[in-house]
Amino acid sequence: MSIKNLAGLPAVVIAVGSLSFLGLPWWMTAIGGGIAGILFPLSAGAAFATGFAAGFFLWYGVAAFFNFANNSVLAAKMGELFGGLQSWHLLTGTGMLGGLMAGLGVLTGVYGKALLQKS
Repeated sequence: MSIKNLAGLPAVVIAVGSLSFLGLPWWMTAIGGGIAGILFPLSAGAAFATGFAAGFFLWYGVAAFFNFANNSVLAAKMGELFGGLQSWHLLTGTGMLGGLMAGLGVLTGVYGKALLQKS
């Protein structure tokens, strides 16, 4: 495992995942993770952790940007719907979903590459 792999994998996940905010489907983060998992040789644990971190920070950052852009009005109303959650709970939940999606995408890419190389 090299530092170049640990720096390049999040860059690919964030770059491809950011395309979803330009009009492509929300699940582009998983596609970016799959591409990164194929391109960068990492162990399964390191690949999932790195993909999770990249997806978490991408989705949390975008959610925080939009939350602050509307003075937390939408997050406050959504928090009321979900039993009084605060806006940071919703931001963290959004980040966790993005991280899980990216981490599983990277893991799929790593295992898919290993499966094809055995054939």
